[in-house]
Amino acid sequence: MEDLIKVPSPDLYIFDDMERCQMAHEEVLGYINEFVEHEGAKVILIANEAEINEGTDYKRKREKLIGKTFEVFPDFNGAIDTFYSGIGSDSTREMLKSNKLEIQRIYRLSELNNLRILQQALWDFELVYEAIAEEHKKNDSAMVQLLQLILSFSFEIRSGRLDRSDLLMLPGLMLGEDNWINEGESNPFERIKNSIARYEHLVAGDLLSANTLVDVLVSGMIDKKIIRSNLDNSPLFARITEKSWRLVWHASQIDDEKFFEALRDMDERFDLRKYHDVPEMLHVFALKLWLSREGIIETTIENVVIEIKNYVTDIYSDFLAPLYKSKDFYAYNESSDGLGYIGRDTPEFLEVSQFLSEQRLRKGIDCYPEFAGKAIALLENNLRGFHELLTGDTEDIPYSKIPFLQALDCIKFVDHLVAVNPRNQDQVCTSICLRYRQRRLSQKLSEETEWFIGIIKELQSRLAIATALQRVRLKRLLYGYFKPTLEDYPELKDRIVFEKESEE
Repeated sequence: MEDLIKVPSPDLYIFDDMERCQMAHEEVLGYINEFVEHEGAKVILIANEAEINEGTDYKRKREKLIGKTFEVFPDFNGAIDTFYSGIGSDSTREMLKSNKLEIQRIYRLSELNNLRILQQALWDFELVYEAIAEEHKKNDSAMVQLLQLILSFSFEIRSGRLDRSDLLMLPGLMLGEDNWINEGESNPFERIKNSIARYEHLVAGDLLSANTLVDVLVSGMIDKKIIRSNLDNSPLFARITEKSWRLVWHASQIDDEKFFEALRDMDERFDLRKYHDVPEMLHVFALKLWLSREGIIETTIENVVIEIKNYVTDIYSDFLAPLYKSKDFYAYNESSDGLGYIGRDTPEFLEVSQFLSEQRLRKGIDCYPEFAGKAIALLENNLRGFHELLTGDTEDIPYSKIPFLQALDCIKFVDHLVAVNPRNQDQVCTSICLRYRQRRLSQKLSEETEWFIGIIKELQSRLAIATALQRVRLKRLLYGYFKPTLEDYPELKDRIVFEKESEE
């Protein structure tokens, strides 16, 4: 070491932030020992020993080298007053001043003793507090809970105890960690659970979503609209006239008067068939089953199941959203709107959710004639629209994956096909063939197999009665489009016969 570093010989050396040194800490002590024993110098060593891995060699050299140890505690009161002066907003500064004892409590529970992190956490809170509406700020208890939430998780993130992935585990933790951990696996919720447990009275899931916390504390992004929406959906701000079921969901966190008022409103909306949004319906269904199971309402759980099925039947015609592919249902089977379905694994909830799914699938099939009629109209007036209908999807309806052409009469379709301009006939057939590319006719669109075979046979039957020019056009469609498409389906080769002489 001496060969590499030529150190002058002052009387006092100060070494700061020893815990950050990349060298082994016992080697650092050995290096410092050179100045103490061989040069007779005084050394002040500043370190956070809580972050030092104290091995046997370190302890031995420390006991030999260190003469006196002084433990330094940060001056919270002096620092916090200075930090207040750095807050730009008067309203935020006053809010923080009025909650000085709460800030001190959270800081003490963090056990960090790091004033720099405290200042950064206060800045995080300032950004969030300035983003919320004045109406939100009038709710003092909610603002204290928001302060607890931001400071606690800011401490955890900035100290390295938590990271982005841990915050994103919050929804799963709220739903129950047992639902996400397989036997023999390590617990991915351990760090977030420990952090929440560190801070007394911390409620993690009622104000800001996990994604919003990540945006604020990890990415440094502040979106006023999202933050205000989070607060509006919180049970601490929910209004009885909108989404009263959310208050019922938070039964353990609100007083009896507010709970039963919300329950009456939810029941009234249920009786009037006001719930039409599928995720919201599932929440209400789950809550009614839970209320019966817990004995909060007198209706038996068997009768609640009947009531729910009657509800679905009643809204079927006018309000039930159709389901076009069965996997869509599974987007709703765990949670929605930031909340898990209560009792989602119970037989009764599985029964009613399955019934809802089946009725929505039936409603989807009921829409096939409507889509088929739309295809005929577009074939006559809008070939681009016809192509998009057969081969594309919209945000709500995956037309290219729905076998709705089975609802279209083959003879009627061929009548319209041969009636359009011959040049447009090519575009129509191209759209059909593209719809059945990559063997979709044997997969998602298998129910259209008979329809496709039907239009080919109908075109073939018209060859016998067609004029010479019509035969040329019909053969162009049959042999130029449909026969090449069928070559991708060898299992159908015996269903359709193309005469060789007809191809000449």
